Amino acid sequence: MSVSKDPARGTYYVQCWYKDWTGKRCKKTKRGFKTKKAANEWEADFLRQMEGTPNMTLNAFYDLYCKDMEKKLRNTTKLNKANMIESKILPYLGEKKLTEITPLDILSWQNAIQDERTSNGLHYRDSYLRSISNQLSATLNHAVRYYNLPSNPMSTVDRMGSKKTEEMKEANDEREEHR
Repeated sequence: MSVSKDPARGTYYVQCWYKDWTGKRCKKTKRGFKTKKAANEWEADFLRQMEGTPNMTLNAFYDLYCKDMEKKLRNTTKLNKANMIESKILPYLGEKKLTEITPLDILSWQNAIQDERTSNGLHYRDSYLRSISNQLSATLNHAVRYYNLPSNPMSTVDRMGSKKTEEMKEANDEREEHR
């Protein structure tokens, strides 16, 4: 557990020991940090990841989540998940620790996402908003199931969006009119 300056490169590096999931003691070295503070933060996040505690940031947990889901999902599903999480969730909640994400944080995030617009100036469709919401919920459920997060803060917040797509709504409206 040490942060040191590399005189040859002028950057900081971290060397730390941890136990992997099998209990084997391993050493990790990471180089190239511009500041000592950044090196210390990386070390703390890394050690929390290795302990499996939910006291890590959502950004750090997302890396674990991707590794855990690597073999379970098809490539297209992984790409869709990654796109939604990396562009719609992590910019808002990524720096918060899992244990510090509150229902109010999620409500604020939902409001921000619902105010966003597509490249042609339209709001996101309800079905897309629901998909984004489901990705955050799935990520937090994974933390509850496997990493000892006490509860999913999304369980107390209404989901944004709708299960039905626009086409389904229009078709149902047409059926109702014909009755």
